[in-house]
Amino acid sequence: GTWVAKGIDHFRALGAEPYGVMVLTRADAHDTQLTLAISSADWVYFSGGDPGHLVETLGASPVWAAVLARWRAGAILTGSSAGAMMLGETTFVPVGRGPDGLPTRVITRPALGLLSRVIVAPHADAIPDRLLVEWADLRPDGHVFLGIDEDTAIVQDGSGWQVRGPGRVLVLRAADDRATYRAGERVAGLARGALP
Repeated sequence: GTWVAKGIDHFRALGAEPYGVMVLTRADAHDTQLTLAISSADWVYFSGGDPGHLVETLGASPVWAAVLARWRAGAILTGSSAGAMMLGETTFVPVGRGPDGLPTRVITRPALGLLSRVIVAPHADAIPDRLLVEWADLRPDGHVFLGIDEDTAIVQDGSGWQVRGPGRVLVLRAADDRATYRAGERVAGLARGALP
């Protein structure tokens, strides 16, 4: 649909040769043609939606195996919004939304596990601080909470993780261990992406 067309236009303007792979259902995630479409990608980008649906759709599927094979071979793997949330070991799943579209209540569930002991909260600057604190308290023991502002990224490179963009990345390791990182700063002590 429309989001794929917008993504294609965006990345084409940056000089890429993008194409959309419409993996919307569990059956799609087992479709041989869609799996083959990913097998030659140099950059795989997951957009937003419902993180619970993404995990249910992709988990232990041929399409996800193809994504991981490309990533291990050096392709870039990125996600925004729910596409970033699904990459943690655990994800938040909204179970209610207010009139502004923001979740009013969240639960946690296992995610795809690329980022061990991490739970991602995107749009952190659009979420009231009281909710961020409440949600951070839901993280499983030993998990790092990553609150990532809009238009901001945390990027894994050869030597760890770096913040890019105009916003901040909020890292909570415990109730009394809260740090904020800005563009160019490295986030210390965050595990590199790797499947268990």
